[in-house]
Amino acid sequence: MVKVIKNKDADSLKGELKPLDLTDIVLHAKSILENAKIKSRELITDAVAQSRTISADAYKQGYEKGYQDGMQKGTVDGRKSGNESAVQQVRKESAELIAVLRKLIDALEEKSRYQSENARKDLVELSFKIVEKILNRQIELDPDIVNANIIKAIELTAQKTDLEILMSPDDLVSAETFFPEIQKTFSEIKTIKLVQDTKFPKGSVVVKSRTGSVDASVAVQLDELYKIILKGNK
Repeated sequence: MVKVIKNKDADSLKGELKPLDLTDIVLHAKSILENAKIKSRELITDAVAQSRTISADAYKQGYEKGYQDGMQKGTVDGRKSGNESAVQQVRKESAELIAVLRKLIDALEEKSRYQSENARKDLVELSFKIVEKILNRQIELDPDIVNANIIKAIELTAQKTDLEILMSPDDLVSAETFFPEIQKTFSEIKTIKLVQDTKFPKGSVVVKSRTGSVDASVAVQLDELYKIILKGNK
């Protein structure tokens, strides 16, 4: 069914326009990803702290052992030898510890990298599924969302003289009622065709003009944000 609405004067509708704001989606998804990165980094930090404790203990034990051996000889040289023995012991154990620590850090870094690449997508997908359900519920309760999408889509349309707007049959009445506000906002519009399309979910809109079309469907907006988040966190 195609309904043609011609240019006419009318008072603007009462009420505040409620645009579809997807900012919280980005913040929520990024928060999940950041928490995953922080957790991996904490493992590495703990490993470094533990290694420093082991190094300090090794130095203390090596020094005491060398010093005691030197004192048993009853000479100053023995004390010197004890100190040197402690230093050598610490150097040896520290070198071995550093090698082990490097392997541990490399392993954790690799694990963190693997998780970032493989778990990131799952985390974002889960976040977006939750948000999509919330948005769909909000759309059911708030007819102004489709009206806001119509405004945004028309703003992005280069040629606004003759437009065709595809939408869900559930949104047709709301769009017809909202027409005076559309005409007030875009005075260059001469004709608008509101086209019902059962393939469109409630709240989704596509605006067609002579030069092209603008898709303001909720699913398309979410998909674009999804791609941006994945690309920005690689």
